[in-house]
Amino acid sequence: MVKMPKIERKLRNLRKLVKESRLEFQGEGGDRIVFALDDKRVIKIPLHQWGIHMNEKELSLYQEDESGRFAEILDVKRPFGILCLIQERVQVMWTPYDDFDADEVPSMPYWACELLDGEQVGVAACGDIKVYDYACE
Repeated sequence: MVKMPKIERKLRNLRKLVKESRLEFQGEGGDRIVFALDDKRVIKIPLHQWGIHMNEKELSLYQEDESGRFAEILDVKRPFGILCLIQERVQVMWTPYDDFDADEVPSMPYWACELLDGEQVGVAACGDIKVYDYACE
């Protein structure tokens, strides 16, 4: 029998725990999965080693951000030692490659069109437009 690396076992246990929870699924990318904790917060959970790296990168970018355009990271949790981010929840208005009716959503700010990973922005509770996925920026 091939022994599973320690980090993979921890990620598997974390995924199992989340699956058994009653958290509201928000979305999934290639590296992370997102659940709503409540009306104001989401948790970003890595799916594998690269997802952990994405959370580390996003936390670092948030801490260095002076523009106020990144959704706020409210807390950091480490279930099973795995870095998970608690982020302010935004109302997603645009996602990359969306075909949307411009009359139904507010105008996307010019700076959002210059994001490296697509226009992953939404409206925060305060009314500001914020980037909710910025690990690749």
